[in-house]
Amino acid sequence: MKCLVCQATWKESKGAICPQCGYDHAAPDFNNAQTIQRARQEFRDKTTAYAPHKRVKRWDKMIPYVALAIGLALFLVWLKACSTWRVW
Repeated sequence: MKCLVCQATWKESKGAICPQCGYDHAAPDFNNAQTIQRARQEFRDKTTAYAPHKRVKRWDKMIPYVALAIGLALFLVWLKACSTWRVW
């Protein structure tokens, strides 16, 4: 089957409900244009592919840089503590 909402495909033996977006293709009004458009809008609202700025927070973008800074600080502390010659 091919989903009318998210265009995902799956085997008919798995059922009539889309595994990706959850749209029920066995419902009585599954082929109604307004129902499909409403389901598409709901799918877009809950996925990050359509609105990454709504889901990805500033902290999520900063985590790699914070980890890099902490790693650099730990490396410098280790270098200072374990070196036999004077670095600083």
